[in-house]
Amino acid sequence: MKNRDIPLKNYIILLIISILTVILVLYLASWYNTSKEYYKNNSILSEYLSELKVDEIDSYLIDNPEIVIYYASAKDETIKEFEKEFKKLIQDNEISDEIIYIDSSKEENTDIISKINSISNKKIDLLVNPSLICIKEAKIDNILDSNEIKLNKRDVRNFLIKSGIITNG
Repeated sequence: MKNRDIPLKNYIILLIISILTVILVLYLASWYNTSKEYYKNNSILSEYLSELKVDEIDSYLIDNPEIVIYYASAKDETIKEFEKEFKKLIQDNEISDEIIYIDSSKEENTDIISKINSISNKKIDLLVNPSLICIKEAKIDNILDSNEIKLNKRDVRNFLIKSGIITNG
């Protein structure tokens, strides 16, 4: 049997392919961890709904006197599954223009209670989130927060029907 010689060029090609494969795997792992961290620190709805800061509420209510505020922390991982269902509910009923998002974990949004109480004759104590606040004619009409119940798609749908944002059909 003849002994076959493998050229040095083949070993170099194998080494280059191996190095490129390792670099690609490391890059993809880094990309995956970065995207995982991004979604961990941001709400699923922050890219889909208009996001307001607390100091913008007054001017926003002048143009839109009837809105629903979704008040939640983007860093709360316990509500990510609910937000996926809520996003689907919003898409199915095409109501993204009627709902705004306020991130309670941002420093500039911590005084939302005083701001909302200043525009309403009804005083609220909103220490829990996520919460939905229905505002009509620049006054608080209805509140659904997770203190009363653990928010789920059915209860949110009923709240939005009661608030007149979506129709029962």
